[in-house]
Amino acid sequence: MKQQVKQKCFRYGGAHYPYELHIGGVKRLNLRIRSDGSIRLSVPWATSQRQIDAFLTRCGEKIADAVARIQANKSVQKPELSA
Repeated sequence: MKQQVKQKCFRYGGAHYPYELHIGGVKRLNLRIRSDGSIRLSVPWATSQRQIDAFLTRCGEKIADAVARIQANKSVQKPELSA
């Protein structure tokens, strides 16, 4: 079966976090926070929005910490190497 992809957003700690929701093709809920700070959530077909919201709420602190860490690493400029 083909996956369905939706752009969604959830709120945690006063901040909004956009994420890609991939529906189908997996047996369990899978959360991926990519190196660019983007968030991908893959869920089975039969997963309700209530289950998705509860999962994101449980993982909210982990997501917020990871995104903050990635943004902090981006803001630190790497020194240029001289030859």
